[in-house]
Amino acid sequence: MSEAEKILFQSQADELRREIDPAIRCLPLIAEVNYSYFQSLMKQGFSEEQSLELVKSQGMSLIQKPDA
Repeated sequence: MSEAEKILFQSQADELRREIDPAIRCLPLIAEVNYSYFQSLMKQGFSEEQSLELVKSQGMSLIQKPDA
């Protein structure tokens, strides 16, 4: 690997770390939102299995910003 490739690789790795760290810090909030969604579905009359399938199918899309 050339010196230029090493520098490019290091730069890309640093950028990836900067982007991943905030996402990792959000994981507890994501779990809380998903669990609240699951509980709300159950309270509305969905079975546990139905609620779980809905939460699984929605994934993180519940907290993503809509496209502008």
